[in-house]
Amino acid sequence: MPEPGIKPIAYVTARFPRWSETFIQREVQLLVERGVPVVVFSLFPSNVPLAAGLPKPIVLSPPHELETGDDDPLPAIPSPRLPRLMHRYASLLKHARLLLRLRAELRERNIGHVHGAFADLPGLLAAAAARQEGLPYSISMHAADALDRKYDDRFLFANAAFITICNRRVHEIFIRDCPQFAARTHLIPHGIPLAEWPMRREPWKAHAPLRLLFVGRLVPRKRPAFAMAVRDRLQANGIPAELTVIGDGPLASQLLGREGVNLLGVLPPAQVREAMHTADLLLICSREERDRDMEGLPNIILEAMASGLPVAGTVTGSIGELLDDTTGHTCQATVDSCFDTMSSLLQDPIMVRKRLLQARERVTRDYDAQVHVERHIELYRQHST
Repeated sequence: MPEPGIKPIAYVTARFPRWSETFIQREVQLLVERGVPVVVFSLFPSNVPLAAGLPKPIVLSPPHELETGDDDPLPAIPSPRLPRLMHRYASLLKHARLLLRLRAELRERNIGHVHGAFADLPGLLAAAAARQEGLPYSISMHAADALDRKYDDRFLFANAAFITICNRRVHEIFIRDCPQFAARTHLIPHGIPLAEWPMRREPWKAHAPLRLLFVGRLVPRKRPAFAMAVRDRLQANGIPAELTVIGDGPLASQLLGREGVNLLGVLPPAQVREAMHTADLLLICSREERDRDMEGLPNIILEAMASGLPVAGTVTGSIGELLDDTTGHTCQATVDSCFDTMSSLLQDPIMVRKRLLQARERVTRDYDAQVHVERHIELYRQHST
């Protein structure tokens, strides 16, 4: 049944769907299930199959731009060479055709609100199109897009009906940096649909060899090679271990052909779920590569904790909002520390089970996607023409 009082929402993304942004797909799907009229715009084509229940996106750029364009090559800001204001002008000039196409679609489809997913190019074009068409707009932020902003704050946020941020640490930093937007900025976690992630009933027991799982983009901040080094340390100290890696990225070559490492690439959600079901431990290896280049709260952690897969690893960015030594098993960003943490948990399965139950309780209390989508709907209802 259509949600009353809401005209069509234009949901602007860089590429839709994207395997590393399942939280966006889930948010869109929940909105659609609640009867919110969502029209998804994908600035660039995606090569990821569209899952059942998701609306087909309107792709604004030509098909030949599949592998180029959405990560603006202009340098990140702040930069003495290209201030944020100039970066905005340069990006709008470069992507003028996308903006014109988006504006035409907004008029044709009688859009009542424009939402930009991320405060980079989607947020910029959403703000520009909405301002030029006289429509209310909003922007959602996650991590680096909020903390290392490319474009001038005044243009992006001064006229925004509302701003949403999905994790506490980034929200706190953004409000500290931009207190003038505090009244319109809302902390709304993405969460997960809990019914889709039932808790394991059987007691936790590690396999031999130990089954480690790493899921994520293979980029420096995620440190996939560190996961491999942890596996090697376990093996060298008499704890046989295998590492399964799901994901792709520029560091994939570091893992190719390595003993004890099974690199699966990008997998559909159902196969990721199966890998989680057969794993003993989800390994988190992230760190901050540079100032303000930090993790948000990866959905894979929520899914693991909800379903009874132990989580072990480093606490950086917003990960510590959920991962601590009551819900998982933390370690410092060294191989020695991770080895010590894993050795301890392998010796105490009762402790592991206790923390699994506490993790499920925390996710249920704070990260129920059905609860949080209602907050989005209310904001759209308040700010739709």
